[in-house]
Amino acid sequence: MGLLAGIAAHELGHVIIGKAKVSSVAFDDFSITYPGNDFDDADILQTYAAGFQAQWLLSEIVLTKYERSKQKSTNLDAGLVLSTLATTLGYALVNDRRYGDIQNISATTGVSRTSLTALLAIPAAFDAWRLIGKDVPKWIPAVAQTSRGLSIAVIWTY
Repeated sequence: MGLLAGIAAHELGHVIIGKAKVSSVAFDDFSITYPGNDFDDADILQTYAAGFQAQWLLSEIVLTKYERSKQKSTNLDAGLVLSTLATTLGYALVNDRRYGDIQNISATTGVSRTSLTALLAIPAAFDAWRLIGKDVPKWIPAVAQTSRGLSIAVIWTY
């Protein structure tokens, strides 16, 4: 359930930000589209990155909660974190989709899809370590949180 909830949160992030920017949001197979949109580059970046940002926030909430309490995560919470890992892995393996998040972000920013995938993979790998590792060094959450915070700042000030 957590895995599905995390993927739903990813898509909901796109819908919420997309609806805030344009009036029309539609679905084309497994893709969310914005027919008749008049997006500028900042709108494109913010809308297509919104799914990742929603998952990042969920992962941080879950992981921080368990790191502070020193308890093991529940299956639901672990699934939420795993959804971030699954989404990142999916984009790493299939990053040439015509309408995919990575493709649109790459086309807008000029940053290669490979570089963008690496930027997503590093904090995702740290999340995996935080989720299943024992005695995780304190710098690992700090690096994951900082990289995501900087990414969000770049996205919303673009």
